[in-house]
Amino acid sequence: MTERQIILALLAVLTGSTGAMLLKAGASSLPVFTNILAFLYDVATSPKVVLAIFLYSIPSFISIYLLKEMEISVLQPVLALTYVITALGGWLLFGENLSVLRLFGIALVIIGVACVANS
Repeated sequence: MTERQIILALLAVLTGSTGAMLLKAGASSLPVFTNILAFLYDVATSPKVVLAIFLYSIPSFISIYLLKEMEISVLQPVLALTYVITALGGWLLFGENLSVLRLFGIALVIIGVACVANS
């Protein structure tokens, strides 16, 4: 991977994980579900959810751009770092549990990404 590809892939990872954390924050602030129309209205008018959806879309556009010059078998595993950042963000921002088994899985993702990126 070139330096530019790494920077773009990391941008995709950061925007995707930020979008996920904003989606969690936005979903947590929505009122209790009563019916689908009210739910759709609440989602569409929630600034956190709308921003989260926007941020979630950025990795897709970056991926389209990078896939023109990269193998999907390299790019997609690198984008798996989104799960690492999101898990750490869930722990830091929402007090979610990071069990030993979950930390082991995160370490495996990081090791896998390093292997694929350097292949």
